[in-house]
Amino acid sequence: MLKKQTEALRLAEDLLEDIELSRVDAENLLLKASRLARLIGDEDSLQWLQLELNGYTFNQSTRPHLKRSGRIYKNEKGEERAKTGSLGAIAASIKSLEGMLSTLHTPSLSGEHLSTALNAHYRNVGQVTSSIAELSAIRSAVIANLYEIATRTYHELLFSESQGELFESTRQHIDSMLAPLSGTALTKVESIIERLDAGDPEAISQAMSTCRRLIDSFADAVFPPQEEPIQHGEQKVDVRKSNVLNRIDAFVRQCTSSKSRQGRLRQAMRGIYDRVSTGIHNDVTLSEARYLFLETYVLLGEILSLKTPSPTQIS
Repeated sequence: MLKKQTEALRLAEDLLEDIELSRVDAENLLLKASRLARLIGDEDSLQWLQLELNGYTFNQSTRPHLKRSGRIYKNEKGEERAKTGSLGAIAASIKSLEGMLSTLHTPSLSGEHLSTALNAHYRNVGQVTSSIAELSAIRSAVIANLYEIATRTYHELLFSESQGELFESTRQHIDSMLAPLSGTALTKVESIIERLDAGDPEAISQAMSTCRRLIDSFADAVFPPQEEPIQHGEQKVDVRKSNVLNRIDAFVRQCTSSKSRQGRLRQAMRGIYDRVSTGIHNDVTLSEARYLFLETYVLLGEILSLKTPSPTQIS
């Protein structure tokens, strides 16, 4: 895994633990989440996080972010308004209001003023409690969004890491099967990769040519050419030097009796071989060339994995 991805995975896991264990305050969660968003290139979340750190102005561009944090409300006239203070300011307000609430004791009065005093007291308590609830809802919405970002990123990167490990183990397995065929088989693979890295049209054409030669050499190794045709059902099939696909197909039939797998591998190999042959003379994009090489590489590996033959040397 790339260094940046590794750091992002660690940071996402750390952020999840911070939230779950309430280890740090909301503002520090925002700072850590901002770094995570930069590492993974999540521009939308980064913009939202910066607004949560620094505060909002209420306009059309910030409206989606305000809504994301549950900051939009309607006043008594039904007009849309928003609480625009930074999350740090909201957290400070909650703390201040909670302190105020703790000082609001029931008045110890009696007589004709008791009812008025109690009504005023309960009204104050209700207003403070309502304000705390409104601000706490915003804080909870922000933290819930942070948790969603951290969870999504963690699982995406963990899956990416698993994919990378799976591909690496597959690559090693395929290389180990190709290597006994010839010392030049892996050299051809390396040559294709180098030319694709160059990326210019001539290099891409050369890569496709080498890809075709790799398939030709593979066919020579697993099913050497024969002058006489072979019998396949009621048909005779030519397996001379030029009949590359017929020879690979014959090898597959020797290795597996599964008709569906035979058909899938035959169709896949024919499609790839036709395309890399065309790509030698016609323009193939770098992206397509890379996928064609990967498909060729994996397909040859799958065919070899059907059976361990006694290969001849690739010349």
